[in-house]
Amino acid sequence: MTALSTRSAAFGLAAALTLGAAGGFALAKTEDFSEIPADMLELIEKAETAFLDQDAASVGPYLADDYAWYQVNDEGPKLMIQGRDETVALLGGFFGNNDWTDSDVQRLGMLDNILVQVEIDHFGEGDERRTIRSLNIYEFKDGMRWREWKFYPSAAQ
Repeated sequence: MTALSTRSAAFGLAAALTLGAAGGFALAKTEDFSEIPADMLELIEKAETAFLDQDAASVGPYLADDYAWYQVNDEGPKLMIQGRDETVALLGGFFGNNDWTDSDVQRLGMLDNILVQVEIDHFGEGDERRTIRSLNIYEFKDGMRWREWKFYPSAAQ
């Protein structure tokens, strides 16, 4: 998928959820995509807690065997890691060896198996504190996180 088509797909999904929340589509008037089903919300929150606790082994059970994480920036999409075991190993190296401190999350909505949220990741302390913002799309399969797309705002805004 090209960077343009990947960004267009994400923009389209985010726009649809935004317009849906504003009553922009006839279908959206009968469905509330900002409501996340209770069972999915519980799953999302448990996985998020394991991540925020920086416990790589506890993140693993929430990932599909064929989990894949993509980052999308000005250069287009890039597969960062694939596979549950590979991801757990990567997270094990990340936690404790990085200056990431926490994240603020704003869930925008859910469409069937697709969750859309904004994440603001915080790094460093005091004068060295910095943030990185992203739009994240999570796809779920069989009750597990299957694919993750992390979109970074364009530097050419």
